[in-house]
Amino acid sequence: MKQALHGGNIHAAARTLGTNPKRILDLSASINPLGMPQSVRAAITSQLNAAVHYPDPDCVELTQALSAHHAVDPETILCGNGSTELIHLIARTLQPEQVLIPAPTFAEYERAIKASGKQE
Repeated sequence: MKQALHGGNIHAAARTLGTNPKRILDLSASINPLGMPQSVRAAITSQLNAAVHYPDPDCVELTQALSAHHAVDPETILCGNGSTELIHLIARTLQPEQVLIPAPTFAEYERAIKASGKQE
């Protein structure tokens, strides 16, 4: 099975360039070049014992919290496991008749449209 290229593979780039991955500033993916903030690291670490079950696939508590915080209808919130999943969910849900994808851009837009059965 052919694996989709997504970016963020600094290890392959480092091998190609003959350099250390730490010398590469990766702007191909939504990765913070400054690393993980200490507050995020602390929040994750403090919740490790809660990570014994898969998360709620319906994201009920997250949706309620976002709805309350932003004062919006929970029906207008779509939670996902990153931008790639959200792009595919939106393409499948909206089923647009026509799509214009400017280039260069994130390759996942085209993949999502093709997977939804539409042509760009």
